[in-house]
Amino acid sequence: MASPTVGDPNSGPRIGPIVISEIMYHVPDLAGVEREELEFVEIHNSTLQTVSLANWKLSGAIEFTFPADFQLEGGDRIVVTTFDPESVDNQALLTEFETLYMVMDIDLLGGYVGRMDNDGERVQLLSPIAPPLDEPNFIPYVIEDEVRYDDVAPWPNSPDGLGPSLNRISATSYGNDPGNWWAASPSPGGISTPPTFVTWSINTSQVDPPDLPGREQPTSWQTQRSTLATLEFEFSTAMDVTNDDVVLTNLGVDAGVDPDESIEIAIENVSVDGAIVTIDLANIALPDGVYQIEFLPTATDLGGNGIDVDEDGLGGDEFVIVGNSQNRFYRLASDWNGDEGASVFDFSTFSYWFGLAVAADGAPSYVDLNNDAGVSVFDFTGFSNNFGVGVAYPVGFVERIESQHAEDPSHQELADPELIDRTVAELVLLDWNATRRFNEHSQSELASENEVDIAMALLDDTVNNWLN
Repeated sequence: MASPTVGDPNSGPRIGPIVISEIMYHVPDLAGVEREELEFVEIHNSTLQTVSLANWKLSGAIEFTFPADFQLEGGDRIVVTTFDPESVDNQALLTEFETLYMVMDIDLLGGYVGRMDNDGERVQLLSPIAPPLDEPNFIPYVIEDEVRYDDVAPWPNSPDGLGPSLNRISATSYGNDPGNWWAASPSPGGISTPPTFVTWSINTSQVDPPDLPGREQPTSWQTQRSTLATLEFEFSTAMDVTNDDVVLTNLGVDAGVDPDESIEIAIENVSVDGAIVTIDLANIALPDGVYQIEFLPTATDLGGNGIDVDEDGLGGDEFVIVGNSQNRFYRLASDWNGDEGASVFDFSTFSYWFGLAVAADGAPSYVDLNNDAGVSVFDFTGFSNNFGVGVAYPVGFVERIESQHAEDPSHQELADPELIDRTVAELVLLDWNATRRFNEHSQSELASENEVDIAMALLDDTVNNWLN
């Protein structure tokens, strides 16, 4: 442990400062022959001081004892091999080692006993401590570092005979954590800069509006896609990104058929806070459609390293997110239940909030399609324009709706024609008190009485068409 914590929560493992920094456990076959003798383990001194490794050991899958006079200077690395590089008998093997890994005149020690299993094994770095007073001839060893590597997830599997080796990302993070290792071209004795990885999330910036007295909201406010507010990307290191490194594209509602449209991202729409890059979409007029966002190869971290998407140890990849049925990166006005289309199930949301003001009555802004601070018949126009429309990517709209009907009991109830009749009638027959209530809260009158009559007649006709 990092420190004794009797009676308190554990302090976590003690890490370094001398650590295992690279492991080549499965050398690619050469001329069809596996060359186990070209394996190696690299040890790194992450301090600025010289540290004596006298009688330190590698243990577990392999066994090796460091010489009694061996010291590792601050910042240096020592590579331990299967063979003794000083032996005259091993000079041909040394040349083969240097040729394979393209290194010359690096510090090597060897050779260790045993071999590292290709399917995963344990490698430990041990240091001696003072013997007990009553056993002066017994030398105890403590674990300085330990790696229990594997060739399956969550460990990267490309080091399993495909060329790369396991490279430690941070000397100050736990060595037995798969997330602290990445696959890269072997660099015994050299520094291997980890690539920049990235995770991301969509934020629609919606807040759960309180339920109206007497009943709950009919659809899920969390999943609606009437708006896209922000995209947040978390990289593995501090980034140097501007709007010039990001391309946003609307692929169209039917992404396979509609023409692509590039959406301009201004410099103020991209903010960087260390490793967090946020794309602000709230003030951008986004048309309906499936979206795609790209970080170009010009996007780098502060050290100039590009993004490594395919985890091959080489940066400079283009990072692309395309809307699909899993990430649901799309915008569709009036899709209030988030099922990738506008249907009668979204109509129930419109009916639920109809006649209420956004600020005074708590109606959510995402139902206010015309942005006049309330939910009225004029928002119905935006809904009716999209009614029956669904975004097209891997799973079609109709199939997805049918699937959700089978899984969601609330959809089964709403599919009942009598219930649909009641839902529609509830909206059509709303008395004008609701509209007057909305007008009382708004800054200006909603419209003339004649315009309201026309809008309600249009609503009535549209509803009847649905029912027919």
